[in-house]
Amino acid sequence: MNIEDLRQIRNKNVAQQNELTYLEMKECAASFGKVLWLPEVLATYGHSKDSGILISLRDVPDQGGTLWIGSWLAINKTFHAFEVLTNRESTKTIEVDSWLEVEPEISGHKKGIGKTPAYIALELLLEYRKS
Repeated sequence: MNIEDLRQIRNKNVAQQNELTYLEMKECAASFGKVLWLPEVLATYGHSKDSGILISLRDVPDQGGTLWIGSWLAINKTFHAFEVLTNRESTKTIEVDSWLEVEPEISGHKKGIGKTPAYIALELLLEYRKS
């Protein structure tokens, strides 16, 4: 099933929820080149495009520009949560509000949800490392 079909299903079963999460993360990782400010921020924290994958990213309008909230999964399997303020055009970083290493729950068999998002992200990272 494709991502749009899955989004339209109201009551998704566990497999559909996991597949949608995977496809959304894959779409996010593929969008790396469109996030103009990200390479500079990654470099500040010792990362690069090839040192991991972008697994989530959303934007929130802010008084000073655009606030970006996201997650980076490094090749060494460390998860990083970040908040970055950019100009309104989202081309230039104004301030990195936070960059934190986080430890999400990782499980392939969690009751009620199947795979946790972190587990799915690790599966996606493995795919990227093979390609």
